[in-house]
Amino acid sequence: MLRAVIFDFDGVITDSEILHLRAFNRVLAQYGIEITTKDYYKDYLGLSDLDLLNLLADKGRLKLNTHQIENLAEQKKQVFEKLAKTEGSIIEGVRDFLGMLQQNNIPMAICSGALLAEIELILEEAELRHFFKAIVSAEQVKKG
Repeated sequence: MLRAVIFDFDGVITDSEILHLRAFNRVLAQYGIEITTKDYYKDYLGLSDLDLLNLLADKGRLKLNTHQIENLAEQKKQVFEKLAKTEGSIIEGVRDFLGMLQQNNIPMAICSGALLAEIELILEEAELRHFFKAIVSAEQVKKG
């Protein structure tokens, strides 16, 4: 018997990965760096913002110190929030599926490598937040 459903977020509830890529590329442009769609999905998908930026630094593509990388992650977060508010969307069928689970008293949660503020923003904009009893996000784990 089904006792609960735990959802990933990006690619399951919303298709926001392309918005993340665009936000990264906007903030990385100031350093002459662009991540291709192919490389993003192959090498960086599932990483937290800080992990992705630190990986670029480890590869020698981004020559910044820890404080500068943290600032860049904050810039990316702000760009993503603007994109999510204007271009974010929920995957077709998700709302109906969540409603069906709720009608059957199935508790729902999200476990995602996305930042909590980004998850909350999209859920609130789509009026879906009330479906989820718990959300575990990138900031809440030591290693995603």
